[in-house]
Amino acid sequence: MQQHRGKSRLVTSRTFVPLKVFNPQVHASTCTLFLSHFGGGMLDGDDVRLKVRCGRGSTVAVGSFGSLQAYTATKNGATQTVEGDVQDGALAVILPDPVVRHAGSRFRQRQEWRLARGGSLLVAECMIAGRVRTGESFAFDTYEHEFSVLVDGMSLLFDRFVCRPSDEDFSDPALLGGAAYLVTVYMVGPRWEPVKLSIEDEGLTRGNGDRPNSFAAMHPVQDNGYVFRAVANDGESARAVVKTICRMLAREDYLGFDPGSRKY
Repeated sequence: MQQHRGKSRLVTSRTFVPLKVFNPQVHASTCTLFLSHFGGGMLDGDDVRLKVRCGRGSTVAVGSFGSLQAYTATKNGATQTVEGDVQDGALAVILPDPVVRHAGSRFRQRQEWRLARGGSLLVAECMIAGRVRTGESFAFDTYEHEFSVLVDGMSLLFDRFVCRPSDEDFSDPALLGGAAYLVTVYMVGPRWEPVKLSIEDEGLTRGNGDRPNSFAAMHPVQDNGYVFRAVANDGESARAVVKTICRMLAREDYLGFDPGSRKY
């Protein structure tokens, strides 16, 4: 992505099966990309790799057309790798739909982002216990998530989460306390203080009686951003977290449109 005359545009795109990238013009000044996997999911042995390059001063929003299904694996499972560069003054917002892990699935995801000091990045991830509406909860084999950020070549953030339901009791209060949804939002760069304040103003981190089905916390990343986590018992409570963030992103000094309005 590059900025030209105040508008961010996709200048180069190459995709290979099973990934497809669409580039609709949702907002005049923001480059919007939607990811789609053929068949709506990832099969055993799939290895998807995505590279995102955000040029100086550009703005990009990356989403998806729906939840990604991770299907049952008999061997190694499926892997998804995202590598990104965010140059000075650029803004990258990554808000995909959740990955739904079917019984017996193995899904590994790794993201590595390299930021210039003046670049800003927001990545939201939602882990669902499985096809919870059909009663399938924590029936998958393995979920691994690894997320890292380097700023000006120096490591700023490294976060790793491994979930193997056969090894752990995720109804334990020390883990997820039986919650079926885990939302993690990484906000790195100089532009996220207003979003952090909005989350606090909404009361998402207070743990009061108004939100009995969710619990959330905010953690600073040194002096260069925040990590926000929320666990929820139901999908509506998890979506409420995303709605709050999307309302802030709709401001003209961010994306200029609500990236969740089509779904939430």
